[in-house]
Amino acid sequence: MENKTSKKYQFQEWVINTLTNILKNYNGEDFNEHGYKYSLKNGIVCHYASMYYNVKQKEYVNFWQTNFFSKRSKKYKNAHMVLLLSNCAKEEIQKMQNGDRSFKDEKNSQKNLHWEHIAPNGYVYEKLLKLLENKTRENKVIREKDVESCFRHHRLVLLLKDEENKYLDGSGCKFDERDEDTLNRWNKLVNDDLTEDIESIKENGKYLRCKDCGSALARMAHLYNSEVFFTKYDSNEEHEPNNEEKYVTFLIEYLENKDFEFNK
Repeated sequence: MENKTSKKYQFQEWVINTLTNILKNYNGEDFNEHGYKYSLKNGIVCHYASMYYNVKQKEYVNFWQTNFFSKRSKKYKNAHMVLLLSNCAKEEIQKMQNGDRSFKDEKNSQKNLHWEHIAPNGYVYEKLLKLLENKTRENKVIREKDVESCFRHHRLVLLLKDEENKYLDGSGCKFDERDEDTLNRWNKLVNDDLTEDIESIKENGKYLRCKDCGSALARMAHLYNSEVFFTKYDSNEEHEPNNEEKYVTFLIEYLENKDFEFNK
């Protein structure tokens, strides 16, 4: 883990340490009951990916809950620059900043942009509960590195609302054979083991829903097959499938980066 004096991963370290202690001291609670699940999944697990430290302002800020695209939000308006975002979301932000697109709709909400936990919170939570099952069944000791592995690739990305997030959150949206083929191809292209990603899209031979199942990279493969491609805001290069090896390496580098720090 990161040096304790660094803020760039300190909140995430706290999450891992807290959950390790909760699971170690399990006393028969049903963590699928609403109170436990809401507090742990929608609280601690969810905000692992969204809590960043602003070096300049010396404070933590929750990307998922903060409106960075309001004209009044000057302090954090460029914070999206540290995130991965779709090519179309990048164009949308540029239109807003140029005055070609309104920041909000008539209901005073962010009009066209959608924060997405690219590894679903439910997927991460289920992995944590499996640690607990193994502890109970096999009397295994739960270690911090086991809990940290459940948060593999748990990051935020930025998509277009409706037009792009529908491929993940839409009713009836499931992984398919194309996604499996893409992940197997990516596994051969990069110097990494994508077994977990490949296995995350199916259960008992049936493809799972994209909304709450699948690893981060699996859901990125599904978006790739829906022609949604990612880039960085400060990059002049639009990442499209021209060089697939370069593209998937770019995705993995972002997902594995544990720097939750920005300076705006």
